[in-house]
Amino acid sequence: GVLNIINRIPRMARAIITDSNDWQEARVKEFINIDNVSDVIFQSHHTSLLKTDPGCFEYVINVLRALPAEIVLIDDIPTNIERAKAAGLQTILFEGASKLEQDLSYVV
Repeated sequence: GVLNIINRIPRMARAIITDSNDWQEARVKEFINIDNVSDVIFQSHHTSLLKTDPGCFEYVINVLRALPAEIVLIDDIPTNIERAKAAGLQTILFEGASKLEQDLSYVV
């Protein structure tokens, strides 16, 4: 599944950006230890930035201390993909686990 694919990405390269709230954060923790998936988690209810907000991806770039082209955003919402591309990030539109694995082979 998707977690197996994500676990093959080098750990130093993993971060999560999520538009979330306290309830969603607690619910996710019931099913997965999200801290084991990523070293950095950008949750909108903590950063006060949604992926649709101007400056969201620039904030992520600055915190990660990475070049935009070194970051790959995987998202299932085309408008988030467009905003990330505009900030210089590599992007993958999530359309299922097998497609994700294929798409990651081009960027990782």
